[in-house]
Amino acid sequence: MKVYILSYEFSMTDTAEKEKAKEFCHIVKEQLDLYGVENYFVGKANYKKSVSELNHESIVVCINGNVNENEEFYKAALKNKSIIYPVALSKDYRVPHKSISDKQSFDVYEQLRCRDLSDEFIGIAAKVFARKLISKCSPSVYHDNFDLFLSHRRLDGEEITAGICDAIKILAPNKKVFRDVININIGESAQDIIDSGLAGSDVLVFFHTRKASESDWVLKEVFYAITHNIPVLWVKVGDADIDSLKYRPSEKPHLEYSADDFEKSDKRKMIADKILDHSFRLLMENGNDVYDDLMCTSELFDGKMSVLDRTNMIYSLSYPRKGYTYPQRTISQLVQFLGRNPQQSDIERMSSELDKHHSFEFDSAVILSKRTLARKVSDRVLLDNYDDFYHIYQRYINGCETEKNDDIVISGAFPDCDEIYKQSLTYALVCFVREILKGGYNLCFGAHPTFQELIFETAKSITPNYLNKVRMYISDLFIRENDIQNFSDKCTLVNVAGVDSDLALSLTELRKKMISRDSVKALICLGGKIKGDKSKEGIREEIDVARKKGIPVFLIGSVGGCAAEIAKECCINNDWNKLNSVSSVINRDIALGIDYKKSARTVMECIKSM
Repeated sequence: MKVYILSYEFSMTDTAEKEKAKEFCHIVKEQLDLYGVENYFVGKANYKKSVSELNHESIVVCINGNVNENEEFYKAALKNKSIIYPVALSKDYRVPHKSISDKQSFDVYEQLRCRDLSDEFIGIAAKVFARKLISKCSPSVYHDNFDLFLSHRRLDGEEITAGICDAIKILAPNKKVFRDVININIGESAQDIIDSGLAGSDVLVFFHTRKASESDWVLKEVFYAITHNIPVLWVKVGDADIDSLKYRPSEKPHLEYSADDFEKSDKRKMIADKILDHSFRLLMENGNDVYDDLMCTSELFDGKMSVLDRTNMIYSLSYPRKGYTYPQRTISQLVQFLGRNPQQSDIERMSSELDKHHSFEFDSAVILSKRTLARKVSDRVLLDNYDDFYHIYQRYINGCETEKNDDIVISGAFPDCDEIYKQSLTYALVCFVREILKGGYNLCFGAHPTFQELIFETAKSITPNYLNKVRMYISDLFIRENDIQNFSDKCTLVNVAGVDSDLALSLTELRKKMISRDSVKALICLGGKIKGDKSKEGIREEIDVARKKGIPVFLIGSVGGCAAEIAKECCINNDWNKLNSVSSVINRDIALGIDYKKSARTVMECIKSM
């Protein structure tokens, strides 16, 4: 879809109002550009051309005012059944011009009033409006009525969460907010309702108060979100201890406030706005992974998928049946790709698509998303998740993977970047863990408190043999007496003797023991800390250990950090052959790509062919 933003010059004469409109339109356009929505600012020079391009997939944005020089545009938009969104910057112009007076205006004045803000904060309203346009243009990735799950410890977080919940309802009444006290009725099973609310949420907002890290229930909610690809917005309150957290969604909190901040009405609204803004950014970053899944699935079926509805990402799949003596008709399915939670409207749309076609043209329709567990919602419509769908068909097409006794080592740490983007590393890590274990290999890594629980639980969901398939190396310089007991039901723990109580020498020894083994088939590097002295960067040392042993190395550079710096050096010098025997083209695609499932599957194919 294309968005046409009509110049404010066509609808208003007041200089001050024009300045407000100029800032509003600039920020809306900036947001649309940022998230890849095709848009045009319509002035006198391109007015006629834009009129001629209007169709039913066009969105027209117009600013209400005291004059109307847009009549030709409105008539063309109505004739072509374009979507029209009027914008009222002030309460004096809430009703659009006569020919489009039946359209509801986006009320900037009301958006600011709810926040107790003046016109100087018009940019906030502009961002809210831009999200509505984005949800219309990218319905498979994002929907504006996203659901928030507020995770908190009642002992010291109930009042804080209640205040924010109330503020969100004022600022964004269309958002669904789950908070256990208000969403559970008397007599209901509390945990069942909480689990259901969490599974259906779009973003988990974690209020990290001092006592939150002591709650098994709060940690369970955070961990569930991390392992089920639900974006986590981490809000630290006061002097809560980060080091005490068993699971971390990123390296540092996204937002930090004092406990006193939540006691002031105006401050609460500001915090609620920040939560909504960061939730949107997380959702868009998370939702864009749908293109990764689409690309991987398309390549698996090798030209046997064709697009039916590009806007809603609906495809037809036709694949020959296998393994039967007599000829059979092909497998025929409708497949929809979503970067968000499926809605009832998606199910209804797919049912409608099936009805459009001959009753036997398609066997069924399947709606794919990141988190959905496979289930049937009607006679012919199913919900499923990408990974299961992909691997079921992969086994059907290529046969089952056999168990191997070979090891693949994963190395990495959170890089220093915006916390919003650190969840990309988490997603990439999960993709590689899944592909390594589903490929039949053993997964080895050095003990890292941020990643280890994520790796353990991901492994447990993939293979019943996870205790033997996951091996964590740890120096006895770090190991505590109860660690062996704690990890005994999660992995195979490999303890490496320290060297003279020296941290640097002990880490070097651990890296050698973990990597310099005949069974290791590859080292995969993600993120990693960048230091002033390159010789002290852990990833560089691990790469050096691997290459001396002749073990191939693969860099995942797009998540940032040290791996990105090394990838950059390889691009400049074109010396990828110092890492592995794979072509420079494939290495660049793996290192610089943001489609992590595709990268993981490409790496696995490379390893198998070596």
